[in-house]
Amino acid sequence: MGGLIRTKGTIRIARFLTEAFSGAATMNYWHANAILFDTGDPGWVDLWNVINAQPTLQLPAHPRHPNLPARWQWFMNNPGTAGALSQANHNAIHQGIMARTGANPTYRGIIFDAIEGGTQTVLPPQAITIPTVAGTWWLIVLQTPAMPVGTSGGSPPPLDGEFDAFLDPY
Repeated sequence: MGGLIRTKGTIRIARFLTEAFSGAATMNYWHANAILFDTGDPGWVDLWNVINAQPTLQLPAHPRHPNLPARWQWFMNNPGTAGALSQANHNAIHQGIMARTGANPTYRGIIFDAIEGGTQTVLPPQAITIPTVAGTWWLIVLQTPAMPVGTSGGSPPPLDGEFDAFLDPY
């Protein structure tokens, strides 16, 4: 199995980004600071730089997954490279985020997920409810082929290991 989907890192980054876009105050922040996404070129959004510009969005280090930040940086910073997030999908994720942030958001937050699929695309975002959590959430799902596994010292960095919820819970 390749490196982006079904790894502990994928689950950690999706959970991390979901937490970063949860709650009314956070949704207000993203709406008020939409300029952070502006690169000066309307056809080019750089999600990695947006994430790194925010102290609350820094990927936390994890002793069992030391390559996680480097793999995601590679994935997000190489839009012209096979296996990396395309520029069109940077833009589609940005549009999905901005479509549901606002001064008085009606959504509790944004849930991010990734699934393995043949062609990289952002599926049409949708509103969802979670029976155990009040409010409506906006779901953004990236469908993508597996990212290259990588090698030590290579590009992308190597995997840290396959995800096993039973042996290695969150």
